[in-house]
Amino acid sequence: MSNIPILAQICKLIPGHMIKKIIGGLVEEAKKEGRRWVYPRVFSYFSHIVSMIYLHIGHAQSITEVCDALNYSRWSLNTIRNATAPRHNTLSNANRTRSPEIIKRLYYSLLGYYQRGIPNFFQRGRNSYFRVPRRIKRLIRAIDSTTIELVANCMDWAKHRRRKAAAKLHVGLDLDANIPFKVITEPANTHDNRYMVRLTEGMKAGEIAVFDKAYVALTHLRTLTERGIIWVTRCKENAKLKVIKKFKKGKQKGIISDELVEWKGKKSHERYPEQLRRVKALVKDTEGKEVIITFLTNNKEWAARSVCDLYRARWSIEVFFKEIKQSLQLRTFIGYNRNAIEWQIWSGLVTYLLLRIEAWLSRWRGGFKHFCILLKNIMWQLQRIENIVKKYGTAGDRGGGEAAPETPYLCGGILLRD
Repeated sequence: MSNIPILAQICKLIPGHMIKKIIGGLVEEAKKEGRRWVYPRVFSYFSHIVSMIYLHIGHAQSITEVCDALNYSRWSLNTIRNATAPRHNTLSNANRTRSPEIIKRLYYSLLGYYQRGIPNFFQRGRNSYFRVPRRIKRLIRAIDSTTIELVANCMDWAKHRRRKAAAKLHVGLDLDANIPFKVITEPANTHDNRYMVRLTEGMKAGEIAVFDKAYVALTHLRTLTERGIIWVTRCKENAKLKVIKKFKKGKQKGIISDELVEWKGKKSHERYPEQLRRVKALVKDTEGKEVIITFLTNNKEWAARSVCDLYRARWSIEVFFKEIKQSLQLRTFIGYNRNAIEWQIWSGLVTYLLLRIEAWLSRWRGGFKHFCILLKNIMWQLQRIENIVKKYGTAGDRGGGEAAPETPYLCGGILLRD
């Protein structure tokens, strides 16, 4: 037995000094800019974060549901470093007025803390959705975006179509651990390639970036190449390329052609004067029809099949989007202005990271969604999570780190032919 509830065990994965350090840094920045920082009188920042974590684990549908549940269990809540239950207006005002930079910095601080503290969690193969080719011993980052639908009340900042509002979550995913290393939240009415520079910030020479053709911008591709970053993407249908050299296909299955190319157009050639590698592969869609997919990369040494396998691993980011939307509360939002939306999105990412860490520490062998369902039902029980996992259902009979879909789709329902 444990003397603290399940929710407290999850929240205590946040080091006690971390939030104070983040607030201290923001206060110093505010002083330098001549702004006044207002400290909360009753509802602390930690209590605010705990309330938002409960929102996601409990799949609460409204502020009222969050406040009622936490007030009903306020004595158990108090065991989480004296966290207090909010009132309706208090939580609503906190989401509306407090800077979401607090929760953003908390996510990145936790990510760095656990990368240093439990490096085994971030090793390849421990938590991967798809097998990345073992012959490639480099860090692989997948870049993509997902649209989060909002209600019409968000129209002022997230107008998407005539009567719709939506935000976009641009994510750079570490394919070794399937944890986001870079996240950007913006309105959905802007093109994806605007955020490519920010998504690849911090990437080092030798690392690999895999992304869809929506993120293709020749100027930035050239910058990535100059920085020593290897990239793989799909080729646009209207791309005008000139063949310089043809490589031998060998006995690689599904490979139609493997060529060295360069851009034909004058402006395109000025933006990216270096030569590229173009690989055409025969693949099957979900209906069993064979189609041709064309890939581009700046790596001229790999086998053509390795280029295809790398892009197939990009589907992990689609599985990640599906997981967070199904397992966390990112469909029903409890606030309407931009601050409130960002607080809910970033608190969801913090919750995702904490739950993935807890699942790994407790040696959970089932899927992430299954783990979330379990925690939702036992949130206030006074038992150690690892003890519950040992006795729970068929979790101990499953192998692997995370549940993976049966079919490794490549893009739009397409998978590589074996």
